[in-house]
Amino acid sequence: MDPAEARVVKLIADLVIDGVNGLTDLADELNNRGALTRNGRRWTPSNLCRRLKSGTFLGEVVFRRVDRQSKGNCTRLRSDGRPQYGESVVIPLPRILSEERIGDLQRVLAGMTRPRRKPNGDYPLSGRIHGPCGLPYIGTFRGRDGMRTYRCSGWGAPTACGCPFLPAEHAEEQVARRVSALLASIPAHRRPMMPSSSEASAQFIRHCERVRSLERLVAECAEELDALRRQARPTRAVAAALRQLETEHEPFDRILGHASDWLSELKGLCDGEVRLTAVLGSADPDLRSLSSSEQRSLIESIKVRVDIADSSFRYREGRKCSTALWHERTGTPVPAGPTDSQWARIEGLLHRRYPAHHFRSPLDLRAALAGMLHRLRTGILWRDLPTRFGDPEKVRWRQRTWLADGVWPEIVKLLDEDGEGVPVASRPVVPEVVVRTVLDAAAVLSVHDGHDVVNAVKIS
Repeated sequence: MDPAEARVVKLIADLVIDGVNGLTDLADELNNRGALTRNGRRWTPSNLCRRLKSGTFLGEVVFRRVDRQSKGNCTRLRSDGRPQYGESVVIPLPRILSEERIGDLQRVLAGMTRPRRKPNGDYPLSGRIHGPCGLPYIGTFRGRDGMRTYRCSGWGAPTACGCPFLPAEHAEEQVARRVSALLASIPAHRRPMMPSSSEASAQFIRHCERVRSLERLVAECAEELDALRRQARPTRAVAAALRQLETEHEPFDRILGHASDWLSELKGLCDGEVRLTAVLGSADPDLRSLSSSEQRSLIESIKVRVDIADSSFRYREGRKCSTALWHERTGTPVPAGPTDSQWARIEGLLHRRYPAHHFRSPLDLRAALAGMLHRLRTGILWRDLPTRFGDPEKVRWRQRTWLADGVWPEIVKLLDEDGEGVPVASRPVVPEVVVRTVLDAAAVLSVHDGHDVVNAVKIS
């Protein structure tokens, strides 16, 4: 046993048990104390995670492990799941930590394990969207900015398919509106209904009775413990009874906690079925009022399929233009370029607001203003701005200056006095898609019955 390595192992165990929060903080603390790896390298969350899973902390090494089958270096198994070349062999190592300390360490490490940040229920369209390559999309969570997305499963292939990724919030919004409109076009008596919730309700009632019985049992145990602890001179028999009750009280508390969690899940299931039934029976159904898991249940029941029609679409990331955001927020239309008389008035406005050096730039301000308005009307990128309007970066900087100084609203107001402006061009967040369900036939049938129906299947 290497004494230096043993000291590092004990230090790691002490820091973990004493409550260091997360592997990153633990690695930083070890590096700050100069307790490096056996190779003299700094600790990182990845090599620290591997070390914590090694046999150094357990006092044993398992040869031919069957519980780790990732990557290429793994035990070859037979069809029954047992090692092909002999049973697993446990090789004892000199213990650095006591059994009690190992137990404490394992309990703390189990609490540090992170759950999945986004369970599958949070992606109701996972497996329902199909890209131009024909493969289904899956829900993914992008950790660097906390964004929920849908990405084609072909991205993991040796040759990526190139299908666009979709922001989950906008894709779900579009599909929910389409399915809601389709449900509204079908008479209520012809809409699909979810399975009856009577079985779930009965199970919920039975589980409530079990939880109440457990609560009574735990309360009685707690009362007996309090009565024994209040005795002035406890005898040896009383002390033994107290220890026995304390031993029994802990598992009862743990079981009650698990039972309460299960009861909450059952209650959510029953409430969800009630909400689904209410939405399907509503005169104006709206899927957006349901949770993600409830939407997924409905989407699966009516077999929604979403196909991307525009294979050339690419989601444009980054910060949106602040001027375009101002037009969207205020609802102000974008006017056409200035006439000679309008430019004379705008030039006078600029001279009143800015000193002389504002006009010494080689940039033609009238052409730059026309370029700003052209970009807002067409939605092109700054780098695609035609050269006749000037240097795109200089035009962009001048527009930001006018907006920040409150000059841009005055310019737009002056140019749009005749009210012929157009809405600011908004870049699409999701491509044009086609939504199909098993309800399409019922919607067509309702036309012959005299009901209004939304026939459009493309949304963008």
